[in-house]
Amino acid sequence: MRSLRAHPALTILLVILALGLLTGIAYAVSRLTGFIPGFGFTADASAVYVLKQPAQAEKDGVSVRVESATSDRDMFWVTVIQSGKTATPQFRDTRAASVILADGTKIDFRQGSSDTDERADQLKANFEFAALPAGTQALTFHYDGLVSDGKVIWSLDIPLQLRPIRADEIIPAEATQAVSLRSESYGGLALSLDQVAPASNKTVLQVSLRFDQPGLSLNTDWDVTLSGADGVLYPLTEVTTDTSDGTKKLYETLPFKGGEALTLKLAVFPDIHKLPMSLDFSGDAPSFSFDPGPNAHIGQTWQLDQTVQAGKYVFHITQARLTQDGGATKLVFQAAPAENLAGFMLYNPDDKRVKGSEGGVPDEKGNMDSTVLLSAVPDRPIVFHFMRAYYTTDGDWQIHWQAPAAPGGVIVGATNTPAPAPVLFATPTLTSSDPLLLQVQALAQKFDAPFQQGPGWVHVVTETISENQQVGQAYPPPYLKSEQWLEIDPDGYILRTVWLDRDVKGQIIQQVATIGSYYFNFTTGDSGSNGNSKYRLSLDMLTQSLSEAGHSRAQITGENVPCDSGQNGSGSDCLLVTLSDSFAQSVQILGEAQISVGSGQRTWINLQSGQQIKSQSFWILPDGSEKIIRTARPVLVEKVDMPPREILDILAKVVVP
Repeated sequence: MRSLRAHPALTILLVILALGLLTGIAYAVSRLTGFIPGFGFTADASAVYVLKQPAQAEKDGVSVRVESATSDRDMFWVTVIQSGKTATPQFRDTRAASVILADGTKIDFRQGSSDTDERADQLKANFEFAALPAGTQALTFHYDGLVSDGKVIWSLDIPLQLRPIRADEIIPAEATQAVSLRSESYGGLALSLDQVAPASNKTVLQVSLRFDQPGLSLNTDWDVTLSGADGVLYPLTEVTTDTSDGTKKLYETLPFKGGEALTLKLAVFPDIHKLPMSLDFSGDAPSFSFDPGPNAHIGQTWQLDQTVQAGKYVFHITQARLTQDGGATKLVFQAAPAENLAGFMLYNPDDKRVKGSEGGVPDEKGNMDSTVLLSAVPDRPIVFHFMRAYYTTDGDWQIHWQAPAAPGGVIVGATNTPAPAPVLFATPTLTSSDPLLLQVQALAQKFDAPFQQGPGWVHVVTETISENQQVGQAYPPPYLKSEQWLEIDPDGYILRTVWLDRDVKGQIIQQVATIGSYYFNFTTGDSGSNGNSKYRLSLDMLTQSLSEAGHSRAQITGENVPCDSGQNGSGSDCLLVTLSDSFAQSVQILGEAQISVGSGQRTWINLQSGQQIKSQSFWILPDGSEKIIRTARPVLVEKVDMPPREILDILAKVVVP
């Protein structure tokens, strides 16, 4: 279950009189549509009821407080804060939460999400229920404490009182948005700007994905970017408040003067030009018959020449092979490479011999596999339905529109007050007296010291080689060059940064900028605050890991060895620090032929300079050998007065809230 960033309902200070004077419109709740903070957009405010006041109950040291509740024609939404015991609700178990109406009718929740704050010993959970009967104002919220096996360890019943929402608790949506703005459709997918609600201190947008036909879906997370005609990027903070299927998102951005030419673009990481899509044919699936012939056996391979047309996609199945993995009998079909096709799924819900199905990803040559789980080796023909096709598409999903003017006196949440002064984040004092840990910290501080002398810029380039690349893995690529530009003040605290990831061809695959505590990911469109803290520059990646490992069962060793040949290491002595940890039970890593019994990290530190010159992560195999996963090494660390013009241009594109 995807965890969504939902927020409790906020207090809206809405001066209706001032709004009416400015716009000439008098809003009545009976016909008002708009945005409800903590809930989302509603099309009919006359059907909206909200929590009259928070309600709370306690039992066995647990406190559960219903912070907010909102009901409209489509759903009933509840946000709770659990304190004292922060066991995560079991969202697959409908006993976790339900509502009981006055007549005794019980309604189980249909979706949920949660976020745990271990430091505060709190859990925030959101629950979505089916719509309540019209006019419901009294009900009971039932909440069960569950452990991992679904056992109920305590229960609470919390009476709730609802009331009709007031007009001053809704931000009116733009009347011009009655018809949504849409991008062009590519590969069956279009981007839609559904709703816009302007307030005095922010603008709220509802953006959604629209599909040309039933059964289509986007098989990855997505965001959007918002830019002006001059290329400047505006901040977008996601405030999605429901537990939908991921096709709709809510964002907050800056207030506008009105009339600014804006562009919304779909953003997908790592490659917007290879959008992973799927088309479900379960309602009308094409099929074919597979005849295993006499005496089929594990290890047998059949050469096939079977063409299946699924919608507009044509798959040429060339092979089938019978395998056995952990006692499971698997029939693996292979299809020949085809442009933009990425996989397929076969199944037959009516044949008891068919127990399950797995889609696959193309191998190095582009061949596509689909695996069917069988109860036994087949001894007669089986009809397989072509349930799903996976493909990639390319497009330029963007919407051009004009910003609405921010009204006066419509304030969402707190008024715009000056931000508090940033808290200076000091390197924590280590409580451990372990000699190895203290040595590593001293070496790191020795290397960091000259780079913390500002003002100026520090330029860092790191190369990472992934030696455990999985078929179909998009990020990280086998080779990654990461480049950082960090501006520091006279005391060594970071002011601004630019982070660039490049592939082996030198093409930028990720670009991120930070200004103060605000970050903006140009690639994904994600943005927000990193917290109100100022950090001193440090290239130490090991001390904190060592400190945390010291409180666990991890094994830590250190030894002096010759440094690896290569830049920053040749001809010097190094301290080699190894952290390793055994798993409670062996695990099968996805894509690996062997099981793993542990994992580890190895770091080389130049004893002369104090620089951590190489880091390596690995799996531990049952025979004690290792399989290297990833190796990273810095290839350049330098101080400069100013970065290149293109770095400053990147920072200039970001509008900070």
